[in-house]
Amino acid sequence: MTNLTTAQDTAAFAVKYNSAGKSYTGTGVVVLKPSAAWWVGYGSPSAADLARGAALITGVARSVSDGSGQASAIPSSPPAVSSAATASSGGSPLVGDWSTTGYYGELVNPANGSFVVSSYSGEWYRFGADGTYRYTIAGSGQIIVGVVICNGTYETKGNTLLLHQKTESWYPLPRDPTRKPMYRDRPTPAEKTLRVEPKGPGEIVIREGTSASTFHRDPQSR
Repeated sequence: MTNLTTAQDTAAFAVKYNSAGKSYTGTGVVVLKPSAAWWVGYGSPSAADLARGAALITGVARSVSDGSGQASAIPSSPPAVSSAATASSGGSPLVGDWSTTGYYGELVNPANGSFVVSSYSGEWYRFGADGTYRYTIAGSGQIIVGVVICNGTYETKGNTLLLHQKTESWYPLPRDPTRKPMYRDRPTPAEKTLRVEPKGPGEIVIREGTSASTFHRDPQSR
């Protein structure tokens, strides 16, 4: 729950939660009356539904009178969800596919771990309008000889990018001498704070500590 707004007997706020493997965002309202308390909420996995949901719960909460005939003093504009989940309506320029290379497709087939392309160095981000992300790093050097894929959810606060990692997958390259066994979707909860700096049209710099990488947005991504 974030973005709390109060007005007399009413509180409105943004909500974000997970249910049945999906991430939901929306708006909630609590109305407190002398003999009753009302909680009205609306959540959806689709950012396109958020404006409709906010209008619906605004109407419901205003109709709560508790027999007095007086409408509740709900804030006229329930707070928007302060995350990248609103990006499908233009709220976040991060939504889409980003890469440090010129290639944006899949690197491995998640079903069997076979390699789709011979791209041995690079980083990729896919930021979804639903607040989910996927981070991929591939290499054939001293440290990484294969592909690591991390999945989770993300939030943006100004130039700060918060990543809430949920799972990690590992796909070793066939010529990896160590042949560390492949694994998929292993639970690896982790929190990461990054800085995002716009550099130009379709170009950003993502900083983690003292390291920085320049990413280019796939012009075909949505």
